[in-house]
Amino acid sequence: EMVITHELIEFQKQYLYYDPECAFSDRNGMNGVAWTFFNIEMPLVDVMCRLEDTGILLDKKYAQKLSVEYHDKKEQALDKFYAELEPYQDKISAYDGGKLDNPINIGSPTQLAILFYDILGYQSVDRQPARGTGEAVLTAWDTPLANAILKYREYDKLLGTYIDKLPECANPNDGRVHCGFKQYGADTGRMSSVEPNLQNIPSHNKDIRKIFTASDDYVMLSSDYSQQEPSCLASFCHKMGYDKLYNVRLNGGDLYSATASACYKKAYEDCLEFNADGSKNPEGKKFRNLAKPVLLGILYSRGDKSVAEGMGITYDEAKQLKRNLFKDYPEIMIFEQKSLEHAEEYGWVSTICGIS
Repeated sequence: EMVITHELIEFQKQYLYYDPECAFSDRNGMNGVAWTFFNIEMPLVDVMCRLEDTGILLDKKYAQKLSVEYHDKKEQALDKFYAELEPYQDKISAYDGGKLDNPINIGSPTQLAILFYDILGYQSVDRQPARGTGEAVLTAWDTPLANAILKYREYDKLLGTYIDKLPECANPNDGRVHCGFKQYGADTGRMSSVEPNLQNIPSHNKDIRKIFTASDDYVMLSSDYSQQEPSCLASFCHKMGYDKLYNVRLNGGDLYSATASACYKKAYEDCLEFNADGSKNPEGKKFRNLAKPVLLGILYSRGDKSVAEGMGITYDEAKQLKRNLFKDYPEIMIFEQKSLEHAEEYGWVSTICGIS
């Protein structure tokens, strides 16, 4: 292994060196890669190691309390499922397929497919697998029976993935979870964490995050970037000589609200999450959130079809939203086109830090 590591170093050295006299784009972008490696990635290694070694403390008493509560909710959802089945018991009993448990197993996609499609006569949902019983299908049906299954699955996942699972991941010696961090774990350049993944803790459920706690005499601080992706986009557009999006940010505006205004042809003020007096604006927040997949779809190269499916709208509607955005902010379309042209010509594109 030592020999292989040495050989790998020798191989990389001929490419991975930074020449301050050269542009980031020199050596087919490798000068930018080298700058990022030595100035961002390597200095971060020590921080990541300390994070892994320190870990994060769990409140086991709270986790146990939450476990009891959510197991009870799961049982209630199961009882609701069986209660909703009662009116159909004659039809279920008359079905002679020999593939159903008694009672029907809520965790079996095969049995649920027989129940919905063969016994109850439900129809397939557009763009979903035939005889599917996934979340998108059940949500589209929106019946008490389908909703009971969704609730059961929600509680089952929270228990199996977080509430009951996280305490099992804690080191018995210090009661802390020590996950592993990958500095370049995602294709987009984002950091990722494994064993367990602490970056997918649901934000919509406030109960789960309370499992994590600070040590005595310490506090836990939560922070997030504000409009990170559209801010980078505005900066890139500014570098190309287009300032309309950049000026929104420069003047303290909300980039997601500005793009929502363009997508849905509404006044900017009607797409803000908060009114001028600080009160909440639910309708504005709705349009702001709806515009996010459109803009992020462009930045992460998601096709119109993918964006449409994610938003639950038609392909033509997704394309029209994108057209509306490009009409008000043509620099976004220019940035997209130039990025694609650069990738086709050189085989790579780079971030603002020079990484290809």
